[in-house]
Amino acid sequence: MMSPRLGVIRKSMLKDPLIIKAPLGKTRTRGLDVPGPDFVFGAKTNWNADEGVAGAISSWRVQCRREHPA
Repeated sequence: MMSPRLGVIRKSMLKDPLIIKAPLGKTRTRGLDVPGPDFVFGAKTNWNADEGVAGAISSWRVQCRREHPA
């Protein structure tokens, strides 16, 4: 049995994590859109696979730590 709601339910309400209510016995959804099947998570790398692990590690960019005045 659904609980009665007052007002109009808009599509934007289904994406707001503060408004989303979980059905009884199920977890609450996050309300986030899932990217398409051609989407790749992460960053593109520019290292050459022929160099192997040594080439990949030697091309790492390390950011130097700055000292902040106390």
